[in-house]
Amino acid sequence: MASSGATITAVAVFEHGRQIEGKSYLFDAQIYLGKEKPLLAALRYFNRDNHEFGDIGFYFIIARVAMMDSENGVNMAPRINGPSNSDYDLAGEVIKLIQIRVPDTQAAICRRCSTDITHLGTDGTDTDTSNEFKIDIREIIDPTQLPYVDICGTVNLTDDLACTFTIDAYQYISILKNQGAANAKTKVNNASNLKVQSSMPLMPVICEIPDTPRWRSSKNNGKRTVPRQGTYVAVTGFITGRVHPDLESTTGQRFRIVIESLVFLGRPVITSGSTPQAMSTASSSSARANMKFDFSTPTRPAKRRQEDPPTN
Repeated sequence: MASSGATITAVAVFEHGRQIEGKSYLFDAQIYLGKEKPLLAALRYFNRDNHEFGDIGFYFIIARVAMMDSENGVNMAPRINGPSNSDYDLAGEVIKLIQIRVPDTQAAICRRCSTDITHLGTDGTDTDTSNEFKIDIREIIDPTQLPYVDICGTVNLTDDLACTFTIDAYQYISILKNQGAANAKTKVNNASNLKVQSSMPLMPVICEIPDTPRWRSSKNNGKRTVPRQGTYVAVTGFITGRVHPDLESTTGQRFRIVIESLVFLGRPVITSGSTPQAMSTASSSSARANMKFDFSTPTRPAKRRQEDPPTN
């Protein structure tokens, strides 16, 4: 079986962080999914840099993911009164985490009383029962962004009329139970007649080719070209929803991806020829001199603008 994998890039809301072993933490993460209910993911993060986590936090993340296995579940102690395995959509491991910081309460100015805010909680929500003012996270970043996925694997099923194809991406996810290539048993997917590793974590997707001029091929009479079954491909795109199986389906739930890029992968090719020469130091330095930002200069969070107090 060709190698495969799935990586997600998203704005995620982390809650209920609990330390599981050493510097490893497990979080319940919500990710926006348009008109559907948010994705709920169990994400493991190795806290190498000793980040401090509150009750709720907003993060830009890159994570390796697979669909949650409702039978085996997460290989960690469950949270008391927390979601069951069937409540989660995904399980995964965070590769990169960047915190989206809520402004310091001392630097924020209340529109209502025009003074330093002292009635905000640590997560930026208003603790004043009058609820006349609170910092909305959307003033910092809009969390309603669809997750972007990078996935590679073998095409299983194709539909030339709907211009869709499916991929089952298998990869190792440490927090999922009863998995591993050593214990994997090979079985045949009856729908596609392709051999798969049954015990490896799976990210099942259905990829939709948009009906736009970019994807219409002149070599195919202006129609969209769908990869053939058994083709090894790499796909990127946005997860737009869940596709639930019908009664006649031989596969379970999948995640729908509207593709942004599609690359056909074959055998590695070793290119020949001379290596491009780098630009001279003089020419590159003159261009860089026009750049204003300097990474060596400490940055401070932008201050909130004080608004004029309301007039009676």
